[in-house]
Amino acid sequence: MSASIFGSRHLFIIIKSANFAAKLFRYQAKIINNLKIYYYEEIFDFEPCGLAGVFSMSAAQGEKAFGAQFNYASKHSMVGLGLNFQYEFVNNFRIEPEFIYYFESDHVNAFNVNLNLHYLIHTSNKFAIYPLAGFSYARVTPDGFDGVNRFGANVGVGGEYTINNRFAFYVEERFQILKDMNQSVTCLGFKYKF
Repeated sequence: MSASIFGSRHLFIIIKSANFAAKLFRYQAKIINNLKIYYYEEIFDFEPCGLAGVFSMSAAQGEKAFGAQFNYASKHSMVGLGLNFQYEFVNNFRIEPEFIYYFESDHVNAFNVNLNLHYLIHTSNKFAIYPLAGFSYARVTPDGFDGVNRFGANVGVGGEYTINNRFAFYVEERFQILKDMNQSVTCLGFKYKF
């Protein structure tokens, strides 16, 4: 009988220990899960919600930026310098007014004013690609002739690499549709975000 009591006590202790271990394991799992959520929210500034979180973590509605860029236009092999302003009015959508001055080439000089819309696709915390489309106005002046005005459209794609919270580098390739002046335009730029 004493052996039976002794065995029952051991069984009781084993059951209590198992229950305690299970509770401890659940508590540890809860702590680890909370730490993961804290890590994602604080370090990456987004809630863990699968792929949607990964692709939206760099979105910054209301973000503004000034950019300066080097341009190459294919029509007259013209090199230009440009300035732009970007405003992200809704997450992943931004508008960009832009001015480009082209230096004289092949006895032609020109300037170009654009208004483009970008849709940002964030592939990582640092990098985004974006299709772009918009309106274009060009003023082309051949030597010895009056200037010619052209209205048209832009379609293209860009890529942007974020260096830090303030600075980013970008590259764009667009096709400019203008009467008698269709051309491709390559842009390499650097921008300041605020």
